Amino acid sequence: MRVICLLNFLFLFTQLFSQNENSNCLIKPSIGIDKITLNITSVDTIYNLLSKTELKKENYGKENGGIQYILSYPEKGITIRLFKAKKVYQIISIEAKAPCECKTTNGIGLGTTKEELIEKMGKPRESWENETESHLDYKGVLFLLKNNGQNKFLVSQLMIVP
Repeated sequence: MRVICLLNFLFLFTQLFSQNENSNCLIKPSIGIDKITLNITSVDTIYNLLSKTELKKENYGKENGGIQYILSYPEKGITIRLFKAKKVYQIISIEAKAPCECKTTNGIGLGTTKEELIEKMGKPRESWENETESHLDYKGVLFLLKNNGQNKFLVSQLMIVP
């Protein structure tokens, strides 16, 4: 039964991210990326969303009476962090990096400049910057920007959080 659930889970995830590269993949701060949402708690639902062929599962360690897992899909640019306690899984963060082409409703995605990000999202709750990186923290989403070598910071990674 568990194998069947896992196969269903993996098939659905493959379908979600194997659509046209320029599909309308949507980043939703505090919620998730497309149908991958932070509030998923059913192992069957998780099994129905992920692709086994690209899955790289790591046991990240025990914490607060449960185990944290990292499910990585490098071909999609998606990493999902899960927490499992008492046979219940919960997604605690969803990360996107290249080659992910998802965007927020206002067009922010990988490659967006720092200026565009602040113009569209407003002032971040917290931020810090050095010569090579800049981090901007907004409600529900954290942005990591890297200097492109021409003193221009571009979004290189983002993390959806509660």
